[in-house]
Amino acid sequence: MSERSRPATRRNRLNPWLAALATVAVLAAVLYVALQRSTTTAPVEGAVSEFPHIHGMAVDPRDQDVLWLGTHGMLVKVIKRTQWIRAGRANARG
Repeated sequence: MSERSRPATRRNRLNPWLAALATVAVLAAVLYVALQRSTTTAPVEGAVSEFPHIHGMAVDPRDQDVLWLGTHGMLVKVIKRTQWIRAGRANARG
């Protein structure tokens, strides 16, 4: 049996899971640093003071200073780790 026709080994099947786990760990670290370094002193229009928990997050591909957070009831735009702005409706279900 040649190397190319070998069935996938357990190690090969774990690689995508390890990559996904590493991605989640990096995103969690970015969020932690953003929360720790937040230095906003003046309120921003539509500013977010708190939210329950995060369902998803993404770095804006057009602007690396912008982080998007999807929460239970709103979308939050984080700019340069200092401005937290509500970008979506507070209650998306109506």
